[in-house]
Amino acid sequence: MVAIVCKMAEKIVGSRVTAFWSEHQVLNPHQFGFLKGKSPLAQLFSCFHDWSSSRNNSKITDVVFLDPSKAFDSVPHERLLLKLNKYGIDGPLLLWLRHFLTYRQQRVGIRGIYSNWSAVTSGVPQGTILGPTLFLIYVNDIPNIVNSSFKLFADDTKIYRELA
Repeated sequence: MVAIVCKMAEKIVGSRVTAFWSEHQVLNPHQFGFLKGKSPLAQLFSCFHDWSSSRNNSKITDVVFLDPSKAFDSVPHERLLLKLNKYGIDGPLLLWLRHFLTYRQQRVGIRGIYSNWSAVTSGVPQGTILGPTLFLIYVNDIPNIVNSSFKLFADDTKIYRELA
């Protein structure tokens, strides 16, 4: 019963936060992951369009493909909470998200034998409704750092630039 209530709370928070960010155009328009109306295929077509246009204009395009390992597990909680606050999440909702992210523990079990519990000090909780949304906001400002074109699908990134 508790799990059902938690999933309902995540769904409500996720839909409200996403609606708020959509209304205020917070999410990067080049992000294609976990968003309504976007898909890996849409990302691929967008890249293909850009690259084909360059090719049709006899321009060379350099492309870098990034797929960082363990990206979802590597998100520092405090930095994510700072970004959430920067993007308009504060007060009781920010506190709720802090509790959602922190104070988690994990252990490994093999054939009925379990390790000791260990604190989870980073990462967005995988298998949750909110996990992907929290990851998107964490990587949201990456395209602002580099002076090239970007297309993201969660952590899968294509960076490219047309050469003169």
